[in-house]
Amino acid sequence: MTIGPVIAVAPAFNEERKIGEVVRKLKACAAVDRTIVVDDGSTDGTAAEAEAAGAEVLRQPKNAGVGAALRAGFKAARARGAAVIVVLGGDDQDNPDEIPRLLGPLKAGFDFVQGSRWTVGGKTENIPLFRRVTTRLYSLLFRWCTGFPSTDGTNGFRAFRANILDRIDLEKPWLNAYELEPFLFYHAAKFFKTAEVPVTKRYPAKGGESYTKMVPFKSWWSILRPLILLKLGLKK
Repeated sequence: MTIGPVIAVAPAFNEERKIGEVVRKLKACAAVDRTIVVDDGSTDGTAAEAEAAGAEVLRQPKNAGVGAALRAGFKAARARGAAVIVVLGGDDQDNPDEIPRLLGPLKAGFDFVQGSRWTVGGKTENIPLFRRVTTRLYSLLFRWCTGFPSTDGTNGFRAFRANILDRIDLEKPWLNAYELEPFLFYHAAKFFKTAEVPVTKRYPAKGGESYTKMVPFKSWWSILRPLILLKLGLKK
């Protein structure tokens, strides 16, 4: 089954010295037809570096959150004819060479494919203990909430058919931060044909730069609350 144009969307906030490498890898990936970087109000050279590497760059006027950046990227990808959207981080933790793994189930008729570092064949590099524990616990909660046998519910490396967005309303202000991704995955797992494939997640070496821009407690609540609100029927 052919799947049509594939557009990669990478949100980025202050990812200078990383985003250029991400774009170059995407440009070298034959499975990707176009790359869109959404600069979420960066104060460094993220936008210029991404453009120099060959990406189309959408500039958000201020730092509104990864959810708002992804929403803008999805709209742009669809406007440019995307049949499939690939999502990956702008921090060079994902491996664009593994995009064909994400696309395989789509070619077989699936609608949404989630990357997993924890399923058989998946790998991690330099993962902190806290992230190792919390990602596994979150996946158990996601499995209980949706019935989908998720092993890596927080992994942002994924691909999906663009037309599923016709049936998932992402135009909600409360999805601007980290909420949008679990909200999207929740609806995909509940209402669309969803698969999981092994991928690699790389973190900076111990003692180097921080591996995340998440704020303790606040950001984890942003990731948790879509599951709770949707499971309880308080949001839909």
